[in-house]
Amino acid sequence: MRRALDTHGEREDSPEGESSASSHQRRALGGADEIAVAVHEVQNALSSALFSVDVARRTTDGAERTRALATIERTIERARSMLGVLTDPQERFTVRCATLRMSAIVDELAALLRPRCEASGVRLIAQTEGDPKAFGDADRVVQVLTNLVLNALDAVQAIPRRTPDRGVITLVARSHDDGSSEFVVTDDGVGMSEATLARVWEPGFTTHPRAEGARKAGSGIGMSVSRMLAQAMSGDLRVHSTEGRGTEASLVLPRGEVVSAPAPSATRGRDDDLPAGLRVLVVDDEPSIRELLVTALSLRGAVVSAAASSDAARQIVGREPFDVALIDETLGATDRGAPLVEELLDRFPSATVLLMTGAPTVEHLAPRVVRCLLRKPFSLDEAVKTILRARDGEST
Repeated sequence: MRRALDTHGEREDSPEGESSASSHQRRALGGADEIAVAVHEVQNALSSALFSVDVARRTTDGAERTRALATIERTIERARSMLGVLTDPQERFTVRCATLRMSAIVDELAALLRPRCEASGVRLIAQTEGDPKAFGDADRVVQVLTNLVLNALDAVQAIPRRTPDRGVITLVARSHDDGSSEFVVTDDGVGMSEATLARVWEPGFTTHPRAEGARKAGSGIGMSVSRMLAQAMSGDLRVHSTEGRGTEASLVLPRGEVVSAPAPSATRGRDDDLPAGLRVLVVDDEPSIRELLVTALSLRGAVVSAAASSDAARQIVGREPFDVALIDETLGATDRGAPLVEELLDRFPSATVLLMTGAPTVEHLAPRVVRCLLRKPFSLDEAVKTILRARDGEST
């Protein structure tokens, strides 16, 4: 069931496995601050992805390149989900909890952030004690821990005239007999004074030291939001620090139940391919997107044609048939895709016509077009599933 925190911190029921941060905490962050939250987290994710791109580009180890590419994919997916806070207020502080294998979270964080730490001459040590489980939202846990590790990196970089024996961040996952589990991030950086520690949860108060120009002063949002998310997962975020010696931050969560892996299926269908020979028309004015869609859909079994404008698309459909059309909503300064969608729906009623859009709302679109949407950003798997659902007569 969904658990929503009211202004007094008491829980009320809502859909299963979901909860949201308390309304009085959320009110501490205004609309502009909530947008800043999304920007802050997306920047963290994309920065880590860029470091992984560098690893993939430079390494000659195939396994290491595969790991880097997997990390890039995960961080882009996470950044995409974070952008949802800009368009869906109900999702801004929502968590969906399940039992998590903590070692998997630690491994993901190490792959995500170790290249960034090493680039700054800082060691990131990741450890798991046994095979602990926690109950929480995996994406939100990674979001919180990413913020804690990057805070720790700032603190280490801010050490004046750092000696070789300084510059270590540890991430440890463990469970306790009292029914709790915790992720602990420890650094040997500059630490915080008692006065700073007393204000660490204030929205807008930054605990990021200036690391000799290596980083701009922080927004002061990360810690307050991280604590909101921890509490929304029925946990807490705790910080202990000694000025000049370092900081320890603990994300405490309820223990999770033992998870047994599902038995592998004897047969696995290929539900990620299009019917062989499916004729697809892609209409997008952005060359890179257009070319990527042509290549990717072709690899999924389709025969793909492409156009950069409504007029070019009309010329193509005038001389060759198509089964599916993917049309971008904006096709240059004045050309729009929605009228073309309606035109093709009228001319080719048996075809599947979808409008690709990243607009935050669709109130400006005709109802028949709203029923034919492929929301940006989307993965190719999502595009394929949307196409197949539309061809089966299901609403998109």
